[in-house]
Amino acid sequence: GPKQLIKHGENGILVPLEEAIPFAKAIEDIRTESTLREKLVEGGTHTFTQDFSEEAVMKQWMDFYESLR
Repeated sequence: GPKQLIKHGENGILVPLEEAIPFAKAIEDIRTESTLREKLVEGGTHTFTQDFSEEAVMKQWMDFYESLR
């Protein structure tokens, strides 16, 4: 789920489910705070290239298959 993919404040913002006010605040913060926005973009890009690139995913699958031997 989201908590396994998103590191709050590093590569995204996590808010409680069905909580409109924190959700609206997170959107407003991202919209108005360029430093935060840039940090999240950089963190998201890093997470994607480190954890979800084709090479990273293939390595995870290969490690999994090797563990079954």
